[in-house]
Amino acid sequence: MHSNHKKMRPKTYRKRKKIRIGLFLGALLFILLAIGVFILFRPQKLAGNVPVKVGTDATIALQKVNNSGVAFTDDAGAPEFVTLKSSGTQSNHVDDLSDLTGGNFIIYRIHNAKVLKTATKPIPQQEYLSDLAVRYPSAIIMNTSGFNLTSGKLRGLQINNGQLISGWDARDFPTSAFVVYKDGKTGVIENTQPAAEIMKSQVVQSHSWGAVLVKNGKLQPDDGSINWEYHSFIGTDKNNNLILMISKYYSYATVEELYQSLNLESLVTMDGGNSSQIWVSGTNVFQDSADRALPDCIVAE
Repeated sequence: MHSNHKKMRPKTYRKRKKIRIGLFLGALLFILLAIGVFILFRPQKLAGNVPVKVGTDATIALQKVNNSGVAFTDDAGAPEFVTLKSSGTQSNHVDDLSDLTGGNFIIYRIHNAKVLKTATKPIPQQEYLSDLAVRYPSAIIMNTSGFNLTSGKLRGLQINNGQLISGWDARDFPTSAFVVYKDGKTGVIENTQPAAEIMKSQVVQSHSWGAVLVKNGKLQPDDGSINWEYHSFIGTDKNNNLILMISKYYSYATVEELYQSLNLESLVTMDGGNSSQIWVSGTNVFQDSADRALPDCIVAE
């Protein structure tokens, strides 16, 4: 009996070895599948280091409806200035420009601003603000719309020269835009408004990216999407004076204070992080450590 027991051990050992190898290969296959699923469905990383969730069925359906019945252009032509019609008078102004910078916020207010959007294509040529400052030496130039870092494609609703460059995204973000109308008025629109309807309202410029902080003169709830990173903002006050702003540190409580002190009518978050840059009359007022070329900026004179 002792001799027969020894003869059985090699077969038992090989059987156990095969089981262990099978378990190892099964676990390895599971890990590889999990990595593949993560890569396939991971959030897309965009300018300003903001992850964007893949759209739900509801947002994809909304995007299809709200982009229907409109013609898109591959090139809106040479960008043109549009003059904003401000009311009242500008106090403490030099050539209708007020520097209201203080604390963690760089703020410029422009009375009767002439504004230009640089992007005229869905995938515009990216430019350094230093080059734009040479082209527009007396202007304030700030980054605006977000874009895909890989493809360079602009995100959200993009309009220039009254032509639709790109429509609402089939994603959960961005869902809003700061717009300029042909008559010099401004406003905030959201993706619940169809693109065809927007174009009929004679919007000539739009910049799209982040959260709406102030709309129609009302402070909006903090949705938590703005963090400690640098952020750029476009807005207007009650007199339709243009507000261009960059935060070095974001605090919703501070925005509440600015809402009161600046008498804000609108304020929309633009791209941030390494994209946040602003030049004034040929001088680099603020730029993060990275000298990033950008596809879309606002030029204000």
